[in-house]
Amino acid sequence: MRVVTHEGGIRDGAQVSLRVGPKPFALRWDLEHRDLQPGRSFTDLQFAGPFRYWKHVHRMVPLGPQASVLEDAIEYEVPLGTIGWLVGRLFVQRKLKRLFTFRHAVTRQAFEHPPV
Repeated sequence: MRVVTHEGGIRDGAQVSLRVGPKPFALRWDLEHRDLQPGRSFTDLQFAGPFRYWKHVHRMVPLGPQASVLEDAIEYEVPLGTIGWLVGRLFVQRKLKRLFTFRHAVTRQAFEHPPV
Protein backbone atom coordinates (compact mmCIF):
# COMPACT_ATOMS: atom_id res chain seq x y z
CA MET A 1 0.00 0.00 0.00
CA ARG A 2 1.29 3.42 -0.89
CA VAL A 3 -0.11 6.93 -0.40
CA VAL A 4 -0.66 8.69 -3.75
CA THR A 5 -2.18 11.91 -2.35
CA HIS A 6 -3.32 13.13 1.05
CA GLU A 7 -4.99 16.52 0.96
CA GLY A 8 -6.25 18.42 3.97
CA GLY A 9 -4.55 16.52 6.81
CA ILE A 10 -6.80 14.81 9.33
CA ARG A 11 -10.03 16.82 9.25
CA ASP A 12 -13.58 16.32 8.05
CA GLY A 13 -13.65 16.29 4.26
CA ALA A 14 -9.92 15.64 3.79
CA GLN A 15 -9.16 12.99 1.21
CA VAL A 16 -6.49 10.35 0.77
CA SER A 17 -5.79 8.25 -2.32
CA LEU A 18 -3.87 5.01 -2.01
CA ARG A 19 -2.48 2.40 -4.41
CA VAL A 20 -2.96 -1.13 -3.13
CA GLY A 21 -1.61 -4.34 -4.55
CA PRO A 22 1.39 -5.21 -6.67
CA LYS A 23 2.15 -3.50 -9.97
CA PRO A 24 0.76 -3.80 -12.64
CA PHE A 25 -2.42 -4.87 -10.82
CA ALA A 26 -2.47 -2.10 -8.20
CA LEU A 27 -5.86 -0.54 -7.55
CA ARG A 28 -6.60 3.04 -6.57
CA TRP A 29 -8.41 3.42 -3.26
CA ASP A 30 -9.98 6.81 -2.46
CA LEU A 31 -11.09 7.63 1.08
CA GLU A 32 -12.51 10.63 2.90
CA HIS A 33 -11.94 11.52 6.56
CA ARG A 34 -15.12 12.22 8.53
CA ASP A 35 -16.44 12.52 12.07
CA LEU A 36 -13.22 13.96 13.50
CA GLN A 37 -13.08 14.15 17.28
CA PRO A 38 -9.63 15.70 17.83
CA GLY A 39 -7.36 13.50 19.90
CA ARG A 40 -10.05 10.80 20.08
CA SER A 41 -11.16 9.46 16.71
CA PHE A 42 -11.88 9.91 13.03
CA THR A 43 -13.47 7.79 10.32
CA ASP A 44 -12.33 6.89 6.80
CA LEU A 45 -15.10 6.21 4.28
CA GLN A 46 -14.33 4.82 0.84
CA PHE A 47 -15.82 6.78 -2.04
CA ALA A 48 -14.03 4.77 -4.75
CA GLY A 49 -12.00 1.61 -4.56
CA PRO A 50 -11.83 -2.15 -4.27
CA PHE A 51 -14.65 -2.63 -1.74
CA ARG A 52 -18.37 -2.39 -2.19
CA TYR A 53 -18.38 -0.59 1.18
CA TRP A 54 -15.58 0.43 3.58
CA LYS A 55 -15.78 2.27 6.89
CA HIS A 56 -12.75 2.44 9.20
CA VAL A 57 -13.00 4.15 12.58
CA HIS A 58 -9.64 5.04 14.18
CA ARG A 59 -9.94 5.48 17.96
CA MET A 60 -7.31 6.64 20.42
CA VAL A 61 -8.43 5.47 23.87
CA PRO A 62 -6.61 7.23 26.74
CA LEU A 63 -5.06 5.02 29.42
CA GLY A 64 -3.64 7.93 31.42
CA PRO A 65 -1.74 11.16 30.86
CA GLN A 66 1.10 9.50 28.89
CA ALA A 67 -0.54 6.42 27.34
CA SER A 68 -3.31 5.40 24.99
CA VAL A 69 -4.48 2.45 22.93
CA LEU A 70 -5.12 2.66 19.20
CA GLU A 71 -8.28 0.78 18.22
CA ASP A 72 -9.53 0.11 14.70
CA ALA A 73 -13.13 -0.76 13.93
CA ILE A 74 -13.74 -1.78 10.33
CA GLU A 75 -16.93 -2.50 8.42
CA TYR A 76 -16.62 -3.64 4.83
CA GLU A 77 -18.36 -5.47 2.02
CA VAL A 78 -16.46 -7.15 -0.78
CA PRO A 79 -17.77 -6.80 -4.34
CA LEU A 80 -19.69 -9.53 -6.19
CA GLY A 81 -22.14 -10.34 -3.40
CA THR A 82 -22.17 -13.87 -2.02
CA ILE A 83 -19.55 -15.14 -4.48
CA GLY A 84 -17.21 -12.29 -3.54
CA TRP A 85 -17.79 -12.96 0.16
CA LEU A 86 -17.11 -16.70 -0.17
CA VAL A 87 -14.01 -16.24 -2.30
CA GLY A 88 -12.62 -12.97 -0.95
CA ARG A 89 -13.44 -13.01 2.77
CA LEU A 90 -10.45 -15.05 3.96
CA PHE A 91 -8.09 -13.24 1.58
CA VAL A 92 -9.26 -9.83 2.83
CA GLN A 93 -9.12 -10.87 6.49
CA ARG A 94 -5.55 -12.17 6.09
CA LYS A 95 -4.43 -8.99 4.31
CA LEU A 96 -6.09 -6.76 6.93
CA LYS A 97 -4.46 -8.65 9.78
CA ARG A 98 -1.02 -8.20 8.20
CA LEU A 99 -1.67 -4.54 7.43
CA PHE A 100 -2.79 -3.65 10.95
CA THR A 101 -0.06 -5.69 12.63
CA PHE A 102 2.45 -3.67 10.62
CA ARG A 103 0.70 -0.32 11.17
CA HIS A 104 0.41 -0.81 14.92
CA ALA A 105 4.10 -1.78 15.14
CA VAL A 106 5.11 1.35 13.20
CA THR A 107 2.84 3.53 15.37
CA ARG A 108 4.23 2.01 18.58
CA GLN A 109 7.80 2.53 17.36
CA ALA A 110 7.09 6.18 16.47
CA PHE A 111 5.75 6.95 19.94
CA GLU A 112 8.29 4.91 21.90
CA HIS A 113 11.24 6.37 19.97
CA PRO A 114 10.25 9.85 18.72
CA PRO A 115 12.74 11.72 16.52
CA VAL A 116 15.15 13.93 18.45
